[in-house]
Amino acid sequence: MRINAMKKIVLASNNKGKVHEINQILAGFDVSVL
Repeated sequence: MRINAMKKIVLASNNKGKVHEINQILAGFDVSVL
C-alpha cells in the first residue's frame, strides 16, 4: 500500500527521468515485499 502511494506521489511530481529511475527502484521493492 505504502509503495503504491509513493509511486503516485512520484508520478505527480512529474520529473520524467527521475520518475523512471525511481519507479524501477520501487519495482524492485515491490518484488522484495512480495
